[in-house]
Amino acid sequence: MKFINNLLTIFPHYNAIENAQMLIERQRKILFYFFGSAIIFSLIFGEAGLSGPQDYWFVMQNRIYLFLTVGILALYHKNVIKLHTALIACIFLSQTTTSIEMIMSSIAHTPYHLMLIVGNMVLLAFNILFCIVAYFKNVAYILCVCSLAIYGVCVVLTKDEALLNFYGVYVVAFCLTGVMAHHLKRSVKQLYQENNKLKADERDILRMLRTNKSEIKAYIEMARTNLTPQQTTLLLEMMTEDSKQTLLKNVKNLIKLQEADFLLLEGIFPELSPSELEICQLILQDKKLSEICTILNKNESNINSQRAHIRKKLNLQTSQNLKTVLTERLKKKPHLQ
Repeated sequence: MKFINNLLTIFPHYNAIENAQMLIERQRKILFYFFGSAIIFSLIFGEAGLSGPQDYWFVMQNRIYLFLTVGILALYHKNVIKLHTALIACIFLSQTTTSIEMIMSSIAHTPYHLMLIVGNMVLLAFNILFCIVAYFKNVAYILCVCSLAIYGVCVVLTKDEALLNFYGVYVVAFCLTGVMAHHLKRSVKQLYQENNKLKADERDILRMLRTNKSEIKAYIEMARTNLTPQQTTLLLEMMTEDSKQTLLKNVKNLIKLQEADFLLLEGIFPELSPSELEICQLILQDKKLSEICTILNKNESNINSQRAHIRKKLNLQTSQNLKTVLTERLKKKPHLQ
């Protein structure tokens, strides 16, 4: 029973870790489609003249950006490239085009273009945020350094004091973002290490039992639930014939052993009722009150009441320990197996 309890602990935990891996992959996929769609819609608005600079070179750059983004989405949809590659490609493409736009704005050097530089730094910050949400720590580091470097180039090209005043704020903000990425990466690494360890444990357990997952799940379900005969039969059918016969044989042997122990107790304590003998049997097995309640499907007050009756029938004093007295009586007879 202790082994089954260990399985109840290990396998749900393993499934939780395995689900965490699937969650990361699903999150990246959602992020990829959201990120790609946001870029495409924003570029379409720009093409329609509803947002962004409308200078010739800016418009041409946005058209190239739109074409490449749609291309990445199409390549992923056709399974030409993997999700990891497609998402990183979108992020770096966004970083590159935004950085080029900032350099071009620095050269234009109008109040509107200076405001555009500051606005694009917000877009670069979102780029880094997407990396963190997608669990790309190293990419986030690279983008932090590149973003600060590009902004520094813009400050040098424009020689604008207002842009220079913002530089310190951006350095602090982007460095803190890098620290967040580091902690996130470490947590994910620990998650994968634990996942690998649990996978190894699972393989060892299944090898030791010479069984498979479906059989283990059947064992666990039988240990957890009070089943009807039909449900028990259904779970037994999930096992191989050898495993089923071995399980039934072991259960029969255990029942025979418990019956022999019960008959021995009954011979030593004829004054006790069958339910009281069951409690004595569990007490001798070092079962705690909560365990006895679970095994016999009774509440604590009921068990305590029966223990009091047992003590009274055995003429025990308040200072005497029930288990000790039972053990001493048994020493005068053959031991329980």
